Amino acid sequence: MNTETILRSRSDSRCELCGATDELGVYEVPPVSDASAEQCVLVCETCR
Repeated sequence: MNTETILRSRSDSRCELCGATDELGVYEVPPVSDASAEQCVLVCETCR
C-alpha cells in the first residue's frame, strides 16, 4: 500500500487537522527521512 492509501484509511478520508473532506493531500512533516505514513499527515488545502 502506498502512503496516501494508508493515510486515507487512517483518517477515514478526512483532513487529520480539521476534518474537511475536500482537496486532500499528503503533507510530509519535517524532517522527512523516508516519507512513510508515520511521518506524514493527510490534510486539506486550507491546513496545508
